[in-house]
Amino acid sequence: MTRPNLRSCRTSRLLGTGSKRRIRIMPRCFLSSLYLSPGIVVWGLVACTPYQEFFPGETAAGATSGGADESSGAEEPSSGGIEGGESTGREGTGATASGVDMGTSGDMGTGGRVDPPEPSCEDVTACGGDVLGVWFAVASCLPVTGTADLAPFGIGCSEGDLSGELEVSGNWTVAEDGTISDNTTTIGEIEIKLGSECRNVSGTTVNCGDVAGPLSSIGFTELDCVDAVDGSGGCDCSGTVNQMGGAGYVTFDATTDGIYEVMDNVITTINLISVDYAYCIDGEFMHVTPTTAPEYLGTTNGTIVFQKQP
Repeated sequence: MTRPNLRSCRTSRLLGTGSKRRIRIMPRCFLSSLYLSPGIVVWGLVACTPYQEFFPGETAAGATSGGADESSGAEEPSSGGIEGGESTGREGTGATASGVDMGTSGDMGTGGRVDPPEPSCEDVTACGGDVLGVWFAVASCLPVTGTADLAPFGIGCSEGDLSGELEVSGNWTVAEDGTISDNTTTIGEIEIKLGSECRNVSGTTVNCGDVAGPLSSIGFTELDCVDAVDGSGGCDCSGTVNQMGGAGYVTFDATTDGIYEVMDNVITTINLISVDYAYCIDGEFMHVTPTTAPEYLGTTNGTIVFQKQP
């Protein structure tokens, strides 16, 4: 005589940490035993449910609240048991991280950090503060205006009207020993309008494309000049800035390592060149304005917002 006996086993496991946790439910396999005669029992595999893996807050395929698959006493944490400390229940209705603000509301950013303020396109009101630490550039607005100083470049004019805007990313590492690592990248587009006299080079009228060569050394990675669209006979030039170091200060000799000084709410970075930054620290944010005028490219206003590494 046979005596069927069904047994099953299913395990679940919580993997990962924080918001990356996920629940892994191992397959459930049903075994059947047949009692044939005294001392002889035959076991056989009847079926296995699929392997499942899902993130807290989602529902595993086939899971039902309090049912056979996710019954009370399962190992999956209940709502509030992910980041909010010890779980207050063991029900298998799917876990959600309600114990901690995960940055989806209020002023909390990714990972619980405060969202950065909007950068001002006006100069900062300097207030000073402790500059030591690692500061990441999280926002910037740096309009460039005024006139370009073209006198040193051997073309037929000494200046040109310019406009544009710069953005800064990367970080500053400001150390207690007086050194600074300027691992920032400054990018942007700057337009320069040249009058017709600018095309007169050593008594010869040249093409606008020939004017671009001498001007590229201002600090551009690329500079293109074409005939002015207004028909004035001049040139419209468009320059691309992509510079490592010298946050917000366009120059052809920017470097990434140097020393710094702090005095009267101004940080001065000293590399091959010296650049002054008026600054104000507000909580974990530092707002800075490069107040040293670029050597050739008009005036840069506005602010860079740095956020301190915790």
